[in-house]
Amino acid sequence: MAKVLHNGDWYEQLSTEALYEDDYERILIEHAVPLFPTYRLLRFKKTVHSDSSSAKADFALVHRKYRNWWVVEAELGHHPYEGHVRPQIETLSSAYYGEDVAEYLASAVPDMDAERIRSMVKGQQPRVLVIVNAPRPEWAKDLKRYDAIVTVLEVFRSNLNRYLYRLNGEQPLESENQSSTCAVEMARMLRLDSPGILPVQHGQKLMVRFRSGITEWSRLDIKDAVYLTSMKPVSLNRKSTYSLVETEDGTFILHESE
Repeated sequence: MAKVLHNGDWYEQLSTEALYEDDYERILIEHAVPLFPTYRLLRFKKTVHSDSSSAKADFALVHRKYRNWWVVEAELGHHPYEGHVRPQIETLSSAYYGEDVAEYLASAVPDMDAERIRSMVKGQQPRVLVIVNAPRPEWAKDLKRYDAIVTVLEVFRSNLNRYLYRLNGEQPLESENQSSTCAVEMARMLRLDSPGILPVQHGQKLMVRFRSGITEWSRLDIKDAVYLTSMKPVSLNRKSTYSLVETEDGTFILHESE
């Protein structure tokens, strides 16, 4: 087992079986802020359903500016992969996350904006983050087919019952820009992948800097998707890539690249 020397004390790595899953989850909750500084970690013990199965995750990560969110599964390294981990991630990655999930998240974080959480859930499907207490590169490699990533948080303990932690693997990407990629739906309509960044609700207007000037757009919610529709004719190119970015002063800019 690996050891770490810190301030004159040796910390030994705990085996994967030295912790119960509840203990490991408590560690994640206790250290959520330094682990995920731009997200809120919250319990997500809600059953969700895919076309062929159902599953219940452990946590959700909600971006503090409502850009996106993740479904989180906490695992111990000795758990069977094919018999437990992989089927769970397969279901969570393809499950339907609708209005009932948005209400669940909003009630779990009452100090956040419930309407923007609902908008966030209407965006892209949440990705799945697996947090495990030992390196499992074979898990990480195989779970890429479900667009899931694996974070490793190892636990070390001293003879004085003090703890150290080692973070490894992949983590949700951090960015200073508040942004959403957009898909061209019609000549004057964009579908937002991260609609939670919008400060306006259905039917309200948003001023956006686009190309050489200021343009006016209207938010349109249709079922589980959010769109921006230009109030005047614009020429959107289906072959181009668009992203809506909020700057530090609150201005929105629509970037276009071919």
